Amino acid sequence: MEQASATPSGPDRLSRASAAGDALVMLAGRALGDFDRALATLEQSEDPEGPHQARVALRRLRTHLRAARQLSADRALAPLEAEARALFRTLGALRDADVLLHDVGALDAATLARRFATAATVRADVRARLEAARARDFAARAAAMLAAPDWRGPRAAWPVDRFAARALDRAMDRVAGHGKRLDLMPDAERHEARKDLKALRYLVDDFAPLFPAKKVAPFRRRLRRLQDSLGLLNDLALARAQEGEAETPEAAQRRTDALASAAADWRALRKAHPFW
Repeated sequence: MEQASATPSGPDRLSRASAAGDALVMLAGRALGDFDRALATLEQSEDPEGPHQARVALRRLRTHLRAARQLSADRALAPLEAEARALFRTLGALRDADVLLHDVGALDAATLARRFATAATVRADVRARLEAARARDFAARAAAMLAAPDWRGPRAAWPVDRFAARALDRAMDRVAGHGKRLDLMPDAERHEARKDLKALRYLVDDFAPLFPAKKVAPFRRRLRRLQDSLGLLNDLALARAQEGEAETPEAAQRRTDALASAAADWRALRKAHPFW
């Protein structure tokens, strides 16, 4: 399960007095710090939270960079987006192996041994690929690029609440564009909807200090619950796709329950009045 970002206080807390460009640098810096810490865990242990939280941090970074396209001059941050995307994809195989090993169903001894061996092989390959990609230096290089003023276009001076509202509108439109019936979507489409929901959630989490807490909280709770249900559905689909085994009655019931819960929350989310 993904960890929600705590709402910061003090100098790292957003305020309506912030300029959009400054807010982007702060939020991206927070994600880069999370990535560095998760990468250290991945390099030093077999803890599945290492690759998982590294991917969460990179997806959060990519979400803000995508929103910030309207702030930058001549897509100046596009190389940073591309490098973050490449690192994210490199980590994907290890995250999938860890999900199968730790999160999907009760395992017999033979299946457990097979998944341990697969995860160990994938982990070694991913570590080598990350070293070749200079992943240890990524956060420092990204921070230096963001600290330079030349990426900023005129809109970087916008008030942050204006930028946040536009970013949230666009993210919500992408979510709603997947349609009304989550329960009728094929697995691949639900997976795409899940990715867009993650992006929306990260924006909600990070821009929450700009809006009244009482309005943000119900929207945020529904997003988290929906994301948890879709995460379980994705894990079960991954097990079926990668191992080709028949679905157990227990897994089938979990899938049915998760889909019903997700479908109800999806309908409610699409009808919810935006808090921004």
